[in-house]
Amino acid sequence: ALQTAARLGRADAVAQLLAAGADGRWEDHQRLTAIELAATEDVFGMIVVRRFGSEAAAVADYQRRRSRFEAPALRGATMLAAAVSHRFYGWTRLELSGSADPDRVEGNASGMTALQLAVVNGWADGVALLLDFGADIEGRSC
Repeated sequence: ALQTAARLGRADAVAQLLAAGADGRWEDHQRLTAIELAATEDVFGMIVVRRFGSEAAAVADYQRRRSRFEAPALRGATMLAAAVSHRFYGWTRLELSGSADPDRVEGNASGMTALQLAVVNGWADGVALLLDFGADIEGRSC
């Protein structure tokens, strides 16, 4: 239930589930937890505070688990591109906080940067997040 609420961006439900003792470490079939599936900054922040205490601790945990992911529909994309394509705020932020290059095109079958993918997918929160992490607004032209 926590992962579903996180993915839907339901901060109210996430707060209730965490308060009731929901385990934020549970992994879905792709080995993603509620923090990666978090759809919004509010939900991401709530899980960080309740589960990890700090974003640095959340990033360290993510880096330890990252290699085990069966990332959804990677198909030649980088982990960051996959996170952006699926509009997962938490996963995108963890990738960026872990030093993923928002301007990297190599390894992305689409030939687009993460910022371009966010624009194509109509994901305004993703665009803002990528810009906050220094994505090149001029970027590579498609």
